[in-house]
Amino acid sequence: MNVNLACGGVYVTAPTWLNLDYASNSPAVQRANLLGRLPLEDSAAELVYSSHFLEHIPRDQVAPFLQECWRILKPGGVVRLVVPDLANLCRTYLHHRAQGEHDKADFV
Repeated sequence: MNVNLACGGVYVTAPTWLNLDYASNSPAVQRANLLGRLPLEDSAAELVYSSHFLEHIPRDQVAPFLQECWRILKPGGVVRLVVPDLANLCRTYLHHRAQGEHDKADFV
């Protein structure tokens, strides 16, 4: 089984995937509290995937979230977390500041 955490409206409909999110508008996505105990047995997943969710988790809840990812992962499995490119964000921020585009820099 592969698990897609915090998938929103971007999910995989293949039968080997379980899509989980806090809210769901699709029967293909199961509702779950992603910051609590995930609704899976220990070592149930071969792959745990999440895109652009980790950076939204309160800092004190990141470690418990990652522990849950490891708990549901089979030995030898893969956790793949997609996060923003910090170097690119910094370059963009500095560029806007240098250009006097402070509103754009604040948005970054």
